[in-house]
Order: sequence, then C-alpha cells, then structure tokens
Amino acid sequence: MKWLSTLWLGLMLWVPVASAQDFDDFPEDLTDGEANIFVAPFVAKNQAATGLSGMLPSFLEAQLDRHPDLRVVRIDEAPLVHDMSAQMYLENCPPGQSVGCSFVVAEKAGANFALAGTVQALGSGTRVEIVIIDVAQAREVLGFVVDLGQGDDERF
Repeated sequence: MKWLSTLWLGLMLWVPVASAQDFDDFPEDLTDGEANIFVAPFVAKNQAATGLSGMLPSFLEAQLDRHPDLRVVRIDEAPLVHDMSAQMYLENCPPGQSVGCSFVVAEKAGANFALAGTVQALGSGTRVEIVIIDVAQAREVLGFVVDLGQGDDERF
C-alpha cells in the first residue's frame, strides 16, 4: 500500500471531522517507495493547547514507525541549522513560519518529507492543522484541519 495514502487514512481514522485537499490530485511518485519523514514539534497557538501540541509529534512518530516503508527522522538526529540545534532553531522560528522552518530542518536532515502543524484550543474543543511537505519539490503536498470536540483529544 502506498505510504502517503496510508498516513492520510490513518490520521483520518482518529478524527471525527476533517477537511483536506483532494488526494486524487497527488502525483503517483509521491506515494510509492521508501521515504524519510521528519515530524516537527507542533506549535501551540494558545496556552491551553500546549499539552496536546507537545504530545502530537510522539504520537505521529509512533504511527509512522509502524509503516515498513517509512523511516522517521527524529529532531535529535537532525544536524545543526545556522549553528543551532534543530530543536533550538524551531523554538526560535518567527511566528507563523513553522512550516518553513520545519522544511529547513527536514532538508538539512536529509528527509524526503516534513510533517508540521499547529494546535489551537477552542471553546468547543481543539483545532489541529497538519501539513505534509515534499522537501525535494519544496511544496505542500497535503494539508488538512481537524476539529476535535470536547474530550476527543483524549483519543490520542
């Protein structure tokens, strides 16, 4: 089975409502074969989202590790970026630039893809935005928003 479609479907299984790009528009070569994928720390858009944003990368890495064609590139494996550790570089990323900063780290680490996102606590639940970047093409190949109702974030 193609790993990108497996990832997309796997992410969709644990969410009640999501909106995403049309998967049929993806080039075939993006979903075949082995790939290295970097999962960036998720950015909390508000204080109440800090806990979930801190848990998401580990959760996603564990899910990706289960796929035989994927190798997760962990943040501590990434080389220095502009004389900073990858962790420090991402922590100092300008507001609103987390996808671009994640791309830079993934490129330096030799990853084929980067997975980045944000988490925002809302009055009615939590919004999670996830983006998958094709590093070689320097473009977003998949992006979607997941709205979790009250208590749905406990499924993680």
